[in-house]
Amino acid sequence: MTSVVCRGGVNTDIILREGEAEVTADLEIVHSEVAYINEEEGTCDRLLVEDLKMELRGLTFTHNRTGSLGRTTAAQCLALFE
Repeated sequence: MTSVVCRGGVNTDIILREGEAEVTADLEIVHSEVAYINEEEGTCDRLLVEDLKMELRGLTFTHNRTGSLGRTTAAQCLALFE
């Protein structure tokens, strides 16, 4: 996880506090599939996108990761999204 650009006065003391072994926060997880169709070649590249978001003590932490699900034909790809 990463945070937004640090604002003036933001340091680790805001997140890490002496005597607290754990901090609990809600984590939002969104998985999406994205497809890029190349009509000229008749191919389709599929990607899995993972977006994470967490609010902790007034700071927003985010994470984004993308991975390939492989290449298929444009026709097969279109059928997945009908």
